[in-house]
Amino acid sequence: MILKVNGRRINFWNNFKLNLVFNSIGSTFDFAYRNDVDSNESKFLSQLGEYNDCTLEENGELLLTGTILNHSFVSDSLPDLSTFSGYSKPAVLNDCNVPISIYPLQSDGLSLAQITSKLITPFGLNFAPDNRVREEINKVIEVSNAEPTDTIYGYLSKLASQRNIIVNHDVDGRLIYTRARTDTPPIDNFIDGKRGVKFSLQFNGQALHSEITVLSQADSSGGNSGEFTIKNPYAKSFRPKTIIQTSGDDNDISKTARESLGKELSSIKLTINKDSWFDKNGKILKPNQIITVRNKELRIFDETRFFVESISFEGDSKSQTAVLTCVLPFVYNNDTVINVFS
Repeated sequence: MILKVNGRRINFWNNFKLNLVFNSIGSTFDFAYRNDVDSNESKFLSQLGEYNDCTLEENGELLLTGTILNHSFVSDSLPDLSTFSGYSKPAVLNDCNVPISIYPLQSDGLSLAQITSKLITPFGLNFAPDNRVREEINKVIEVSNAEPTDTIYGYLSKLASQRNIIVNHDVDGRLIYTRARTDTPPIDNFIDGKRGVKFSLQFNGQALHSEITVLSQADSSGGNSGEFTIKNPYAKSFRPKTIIQTSGDDNDISKTARESLGKELSSIKLTINKDSWFDKNGKILKPNQIITVRNKELRIFDETRFFVESISFEGDSKSQTAVLTCVLPFVYNNDTVINVFS
């Protein structure tokens, strides 16, 4: 791993962790090093409250552009490691509210793109929409009002979710609007186990409901009351849930029901521990990609597609490991949900 801080390559560190996450602007990193108080490089790394920029690269590929936030030092009779950690640059939007200097909070008649530009410019950030959502983020939002206590990310993600858009970040430190790529070819296949790989499956049945019913109420603008129920094939016992839709139109209730089911299905997680960072084609693993798995010990009897939601990389001078956290593609797409364990 190549670490650069403010463009300066740092050559001494003992081990690190890097967690890349889809559906979040906050990928994180953590480095441990021996703090030699007489070393200029150690002094440079140990600046408190500077929020220095950094980049992480591997195999000639940029993986993250971030900000150093936190430091931890130890003084003891025995040598110990100090650490610094941080997150991807746009994650500052999850820590901060709308600056008073750009009030008012109401942004009626603006598009999501215009609102985003207004809110992130004071932080020196840019954004880049995926071509698949470019049209949606340029549509005018008739009424939009942030609360003073809303984080900027919370407000933007609320607006984006109304159009089924994910707020994420790219390797260059830009905020991006995108959608999950659940229909792409798999970047790796894990059929009946694989040497150097550990698999685990977590099925949280408590989080699942057998049916989700969305109720919409009539309003003064002419919207009608409505009702729509969607079934969950992963919960075979009677476990009903009801959701009240407070905004949208009559046609939205089926969409709301499907989105709610998708969120529940994220409680089914597949974890893969690998002793390599690379897929079957020798490329570095990334979130927002598809793998396939068949493993009877996990009750996955047929080759099944999973969506890579996050990857945690760890490394030192001796080894590199990766942990993939995966969910069913139904979490992020609108396909008819089927039970892959049946």
